[in-house]
Amino acid sequence: MAEMEEALAKEGLTSWRNFFDLRVLFNTRNRRYRIMLNIAFAWFGQFSGNNVISYYLPSMLRGIGVTSTDTQLLLNIIYALVGWVFATGGARFLDTVGRRPMFLGSVGAMAICLAIVAGGAAGFVQTGSVACSYASIFFVYMFGATFAVSLTPMQPIYPGEVLTNDMRAKGMGVMQVSSGVASFINTFAAPVALNNIGYWFYAFFAFFDVFEFLFIYFLFVETKGRTLEELEIVFDSPNPAKASLLVVKEKRREKVDVADVA
Repeated sequence: MAEMEEALAKEGLTSWRNFFDLRVLFNTRNRRYRIMLNIAFAWFGQFSGNNVISYYLPSMLRGIGVTSTDTQLLLNIIYALVGWVFATGGARFLDTVGRRPMFLGSVGAMAICLAIVAGGAAGFVQTGSVACSYASIFFVYMFGATFAVSLTPMQPIYPGEVLTNDMRAKGMGVMQVSSGVASFINTFAAPVALNNIGYWFYAFFAFFDVFEFLFIYFLFVETKGRTLEELEIVFDSPNPAKASLLVVKEKRREKVDVADVA
C-alpha cells in the first residue's frame, strides 16, 4: 500500500486538485508531441466518416435509392457484422504489420472509398443510375472494413502507448474528452449537412481522410515493439516520426546479425 501511495504521489494524483493539474502533459516538447498524437488520434477515430455512416446509414441509403425499411435494416446489420469481422482480424496484425503501415493503408483506402461513395451518390442523384447506387453501397461496406481493420482495434492501444506512465491517466482523460467533442459535432452536424449538401458531405470526409494520411505519414511514430526507454529517445529527437522508423531498421539489422551468428 505504501508503494502505491508513493507512486500516486509521484504522479500527482493524491488529491482531486492534482487531477485537474494538466501541466504534466505539456511541460516539455517531448510531452507536448505525445499529447498532440493522443488528441489527433481521438479526432481521427471519430472524424474519418465512420460515425456519419454508422449513425446515418439509413439516410445515406435513402439518398442512393434504397427506400425499403427492411432492406435498410438488413444492410445496417450487415455493416455492423463487417465491422466486427474486420476489427477482429485487424487486431491480429497490430504486432506483425505495425501501427504506421496499418494506419496509412487504412486511411488511404478510406479516402478512396468515400470518394467513390460520393461519386456514386452524385451519379445516382443526377442520372438515376442503378449501377451508381450499387457502387455506392459496395464502397460503403469497403469503407467500414478498412476503418475497422485498423482504427477500431487501435483506439484503446495507440493513445496510451504514446504516453509516459505519469501522463497516461490524465492523457487518456483528455483523449476521451476530445473524442466526445468530435462525436458531438458529428452527431448534430451530420443530419443538417446530409439534408443540405448531400453527397458533398462524403466528399468532405474523403478530403479529411487525405489530410489524416499526410498527418500520420509525417507525424505519427511507430510504437510496435518499443520499450518505454526507446520511446523516450524517439520523442526527444528533432523528428520523432523519422526516429521511430530508424529504430525499426536498427532492430531488423540486429535480428539479421543474430541469425548470421546462429
